[in-house]
Amino acid sequence: MQAFKIDLTDYTVMTPDLKTMPYLVRDSMCSILMNPELQLNGTELLRRNKVAEKILEAGDEILLSDEEMGFLRQGADAVKGLAKNDVQLVKRILEAEQVEVAEQID
Repeated sequence: MQAFKIDLTDYTVMTPDLKTMPYLVRDSMCSILMNPELQLNGTELLRRNKVAEKILEAGDEILLSDEEMGFLRQGADAVKGLAKNDVQLVKRILEAEQVEVAEQID
């Protein structure tokens, strides 16, 4: 079984006034999942919210299924107004490493 591994650690970005600040990766991914440009209905919003909760509860890395990764990619492609500070986040989503994982039995 395959999954996508994503680094969730925050990174440092430069503001226009040349100050550094942390880029909050988890919060940004959650915003991407529920991007208003997607015009989500209630069912789709709740499906993506489950992924957002999983991201917020994860450690420094997370494994996502094809479907979960699809939600993130769809959101990343729909976002308008991305800038240089967003490059690392978008790379982590669109270039996520695909890894082999053992199937988990619940």
